[in-house]
Amino acid sequence: MKQYLQICGIIAAGKSTFAKQFATSCGWELAPEEASLNPFLVDFYSDTDKYSFETEVVFLMQHYHTLKKWLQIAGKVITDNSMLLDRAYSDVTLNGKRHELFNLLADELEQELGSPKSIIYIKCSPKTALERIKARRVAVEQSISLAYLEALDNAISRQIEAMGKCQDKSVHVITVDSEIIDFRNKIPSAIMDELERRAGTTSTNSDMKTATSAPLND
Repeated sequence: MKQYLQICGIIAAGKSTFAKQFATSCGWELAPEEASLNPFLVDFYSDTDKYSFETEVVFLMQHYHTLKKWLQIAGKVITDNSMLLDRAYSDVTLNGKRHELFNLLADELEQELGSPKSIIYIKCSPKTALERIKARRVAVEQSISLAYLEALDNAISRQIEAMGKCQDKSVHVITVDSEIIDFRNKIPSAIMDELERRAGTTSTNSDMKTATSAPLND
């Protein structure tokens, strides 16, 4: 049976780090986001209002295509992004007819792919995320503002709340606070146990342990 996990969280929360560690620990295939392949990203950060629609649609289609491709060749896949996160971004950057069109497209793609076993929410305060963004010095990200991160954080929370109210109760949200838990080297056993219970994952690393807080970057 094909199954997949998705991750959501604001920029620099630690999504890619968690996904990589999980894939290594559990033997799942990692389907990573390749943000640099979005041809509109640089323009988006220079003028978000002007270039938001094409940027968000391309990211949505990239994520859909990557997951669709990996599910054809692997039984268990984890992504460092999610449709939920795509919708949250659109809530922040799109409005009116374009927002409606985006959601219609997302609905169609989600119906084809089916629901993930679980969504892992990598929690991080906007202030800490901004500090990480500045520290990692990715040129295209340096125009990101605290207000934008706060808006995205709120949009993610609303999307999670809305999902909890929908009829499909099979998708579980597992929250991991990256300001408290350092999973750069190992994912804490309590989180792995929860994923095992909710999504049927199995760790291949027997000595995972809980870690203390430390900075993450993605």
